[in-house]
This record gives sequence, C-alpha cells and structure tokens, in this order.
Amino acid sequence: MRVEVILTFDKISPILDLTDYIDVDNGAVSSFLGVVRREFKEKWVGSLFYESYQEMAKKEIQAIVKEVRNKCEIDYFLFKHRLGKVIAGEISVLLVARAPRRKDSFKALIYVASSFKKRVPIWKQEIYEDGTKAWI
Repeated sequence: MRVEVILTFDKISPILDLTDYIDVDNGAVSSFLGVVRREFKEKWVGSLFYESYQEMAKKEIQAIVKEVRNKCEIDYFLFKHRLGKVIAGEISVLLVARAPRRKDSFKALIYVASSFKKRVPIWKQEIYEDGTKAWI
C-alpha cells in the first residue's frame, strides 16, 4: 500500500483530477475536503494559523493509516494538510482513499479524519475578525 503525506504552506486546490488515482484493481476512489468555517462558537473566524512538528506529524499519520489498513482494505491513501495562514473558506485538509470497494474507502476517510485531530501534532490558532486569537 502506498501512503503520501504532504504538509504544505501552499493553497490546496479544490480541483482534483481523481482519474490520477484510478487503477484496474480498485473500484473506489473517495475524497474529503476540510474547509475553514467562518463561525466557531458564535465568533466570526477570519482565518486559522496551523503549526506542526512535521517529522512527528508525518510518522503519526503513517501510523494512523497503518491502523486503518488493518481495519479495511485500502490500496492508497493521500493526506495533505495546510500549514501557516488559511483564510475562512479555504481548504485546510485533503484526504483521498483508494480501495477495491467503496465501503472501505469511506471507512478509511472517516477513520483518518476522526483520528488525526486527536493524535497528530498539528496545532491551530483561530484568528477572529474582532482581532482576538485563541489556540484550540
């Protein structure tokens, strides 16, 4: 199984050519885009600022994907996360899973999306439109 982990300061494009991930041995390619929301706990968010301990983050993401591989059959997984300033409405995370069946590709996306926020050393600071900030 191939796993790609990309932590980037570059914008993540919402235009994704999923045909790049198709092969004859797998019947499902699923993707997930995480977008910065404008509102959080009744405060207006202007942007988020992400920091990471990149070496450790990449190792932990690999470990999470290995765990999901033990739970379902996946052939490929892409984890791409923005670092630095991300404005409300922009994409902060992109996940792609390829599997023989759609159930496994969906399960992999949900598992990784649910696990990485709890375990991966990527921290975010919310920068509110009123000028206040909070690490969450």
